[in-house]
Amino acid sequence: MNSVPVVLLVLSPRDWAARLHRHAADHGGLQVKARILRGEETATDGFDVLIVDDTTSFLSRRLVDDIHTRSAKVLGVYDDVDFPEGRQRLLNLGVDGVIESDTDPQEFVRRIGLMRSLDSSDIEPIVEAGTQESGRIVAVGGPFGGTGSTEVAVGLAAAFRRIGRSVVLVDSDDVSPSVAQRLGIPVVPNLRTAVDQSRNGEALDADRSLGFDVVSGIPRVGDWSELRPADVLTALRDLADRTETVIADVSSGIERLPGEGRFRLARRLIAEADTVVGVGNPTPTGVSRLLDWVAEVKAINSAAQLLVALNKVPSGGFVKSEAAREIARVFEQSGISFLPEDRRVRRASWEGSLVSRGPFARAVAELAVGIPG
Repeated sequence: MNSVPVVLLVLSPRDWAARLHRHAADHGGLQVKARILRGEETATDGFDVLIVDDTTSFLSRRLVDDIHTRSAKVLGVYDDVDFPEGRQRLLNLGVDGVIESDTDPQEFVRRIGLMRSLDSSDIEPIVEAGTQESGRIVAVGGPFGGTGSTEVAVGLAAAFRRIGRSVVLVDSDDVSPSVAQRLGIPVVPNLRTAVDQSRNGEALDADRSLGFDVVSGIPRVGDWSELRPADVLTALRDLADRTETVIADVSSGIERLPGEGRFRLARRLIAEADTVVGVGNPTPTGVSRLLDWVAEVKAINSAAQLLVALNKVPSGGFVKSEAAREIARVFEQSGISFLPEDRRVRRASWEGSLVSRGPFARAVAELAVGIPG
């Protein structure tokens, strides 16, 4: 076996291929045997990985199967902005791994090295949600309007800790990160730190004052432009390799809007999550917004376990029955979690502490039980 992987690199109109080729020429780490334009050019031996675009014209299931018969592998590249359906197309064609087009060339090289050296079944989790052997990624969010999804994410982390499951809570909200403020912990180390440590293969540096790991969000909104979704996702996958549950508190905005990168991180994390928890307000407007949010989540990731919860629900049965009827009319699922109003939540937020008892804590604990380990 060659000391570095040998690859066939498809000619792509996107810039990832040129960036990867330049990186290989300047820094090594892999050998580009050929840059190919036609399917028949793959009919050669002596390579380890074929790297293709999701939009490559000659890409087919037959081609992937042919590559596999020669003990080589296929890495598919997709662009979540230009063609979000591309990732699923690649998986349906049976490629061995997928990677986002804006991923750093160094991460390309690392991934290719893993694919060359391991069996396909052993490659790090780069397949559809719910199929990996590592820990579970749980995305918690909800529509705009102050639903309290961050409080629910914190409550879930506390609930998992109480039942003995290892957990990391990550503030990945790039619009209004608030976990550090809610828990009264330092804003450093934070997600930028976790991304750097993941890239360098270092152990996680996180706040552990509450009995579980907490990764704070980026303290200044302008700094988020320096973190690419692909790098954040890689960091979360690394965390999932080391713990049973990673809870990602995501931004409320997940709509696909014009503009470079708008809401891209939240969409990317939801696309990779094993479980998505949607939190809404118990009002007609709140339920309507939650259902719109749920519809967007299902379009992004139809394979994930999807749970819904209404927060700050008043006592009495009227609101519950009306909300349940409206949600069940649109969203077929086994049940809705109702998280009651509880003065302990307000007190804990002022104290920077966990809600460890009371009706809210019990309801969140019941929600946690429905999330597989």
